[in-house]
Amino acid sequence: MKKKLSRILAVTLALSLTAALAGCGSSSSTGDTASTEAAGGGTGDSSSDSGSEGKDSIKFLISYEPQGVSPGAASKGVDFTISGNIYDTLIREMPDNRSEFREGLATEWTLSEDGTELLFTIRDGVKFHDGSDLTVEDVVFSLQWDLEQAPNAAAQPVIKSIEAVGDNQVKVTCNYAYKPLINLFATPGFGIFSKAFYEQCEADGTNFLRVECGTGPYILDEWVSGSSLTLHANDEWWGGEPEIKNVTFEVAQDSTTAALMMQNDQADAYFCPAAADTQMLDELDNVNYNYAPSSFIYYMIFNTTRAPFDDPAVREAISYAIDREAVLQGGVAGVGQVTPFCVAPGFFGYDEDYEANPYDPDKAVELLSAAGYNEGDITCTMVTSSETWYQNPAQVVQANLQEIGINCEIEILEPAAFKQQVLTQKDFDLSFYNSGAPISDADPVLWGNYHTTGDYNLAGVNDPEVDAILEQARQSLDDAEREELYSQIGELNKENNWYIYTHTGYNGAAYNTHIKNGFYECNNYAIYNNIAEWTWE
Repeated sequence: MKKKLSRILAVTLALSLTAALAGCGSSSSTGDTASTEAAGGGTGDSSSDSGSEGKDSIKFLISYEPQGVSPGAASKGVDFTISGNIYDTLIREMPDNRSEFREGLATEWTLSEDGTELLFTIRDGVKFHDGSDLTVEDVVFSLQWDLEQAPNAAAQPVIKSIEAVGDNQVKVTCNYAYKPLINLFATPGFGIFSKAFYEQCEADGTNFLRVECGTGPYILDEWVSGSSLTLHANDEWWGGEPEIKNVTFEVAQDSTTAALMMQNDQADAYFCPAAADTQMLDELDNVNYNYAPSSFIYYMIFNTTRAPFDDPAVREAISYAIDREAVLQGGVAGVGQVTPFCVAPGFFGYDEDYEANPYDPDKAVELLSAAGYNEGDITCTMVTSSETWYQNPAQVVQANLQEIGINCEIEILEPAAFKQQVLTQKDFDLSFYNSGAPISDADPVLWGNYHTTGDYNLAGVNDPEVDAILEQARQSLDDAEREELYSQIGELNKENNWYIYTHTGYNGAAYNTHIKNGFYECNNYAIYNNIAEWTWE
């Protein structure tokens, strides 16, 4: 039976949700028609028709153009969905359980008793898309490059070295024991590519993000900027010949049109449809809808280095002003779930018993008054990105703040400008953003947001107790101890209100009812990177 979602829009907004997405990444972009040829070459027919008999192609609609297809190029769902179909990792998560693993380019892996060394045995006879042989040198080079990329920042202080051991093994040595170490190497951010191909790209000035030479089940044929990426099957893939021979990822410039394309069998799958279209797609006879909880949690950020948000009493007052249910319903049309804790449900370390300060605007006003602020005394600006899954919820939060007498303006920036101003320069009063990780473990999320050295410590948390807890949790191999430590972080955030968490979304996909296999509902960062498992019925 298909799931039905309630649609209750918050009366605090008159928002257009036509383009609103829930937890899916970045916005659509347009560009020229220049194309990029990949190492594999070739072309493929990815046209869609109304019948499924004899079909071997997929037209997969995506809500925005990827930043790149190389491993670790970006941390958005579409990027990892595409790169995960092009590049192999050493191991792969079990599709319905992210804490268990199966073979990838490694056939065996062994973790030392003290948890500081991980040894992989590399599969023999694997070819890159250009026909060259995979070697341990390629694996070592790839992993070292991957580690330096931003989405893998939390792993950088953990891993001491990556080196070849003989002709068919690779050893990862850590500075200390790290419980989710194995998980890292199953994420698309740690994909394996040809060292020689990368070096050639560097030598001739080719943008490595837009080309590829992986070993995975699909080969990139062409990337038409702002329009589409076409792939064809790697029939020599070590995992077996994919049944889907040709895949076109087509950028959906208009979400309503994209939904109609699914309804009319003009497309076969649609990654992260607009929130307003989800229920319609879910009710179509020719469409199934896969609900996969997102790895991202959405939150309001206080810049605690700026008055008045450097005052814990002000932040506490505001914590009672935020109506999380209104943010979910009015911001993303209810496609998701209220999440007050500091990591997403399904992550190790998520505390399902955590209770945030409740929505109580009268108490918020009372606490503001006690802190010396009356109605109209506080004027501030909330900076957010132009993607609707940020700006729409931000407008609900803005209305909540206005309700308690805070004059809050919203500054909406294009994604690149937002990242520069907020993530790099930390130039904001308040912001609305999200936080997630490629592995379903609290460590990279909380380390990034709360540790003094964290790359995404946007609130400016500088608390020795928090640092000590995170460092202890990071090095512990005891699950119960780690869970308790992460719960302590949640309680410390409740006391200090550096961040106010609101909701998680869904990395959902609509797909033709004749497509079978490979759709799961576990929390995942890139759950649709397994098109090689799909079949037409």
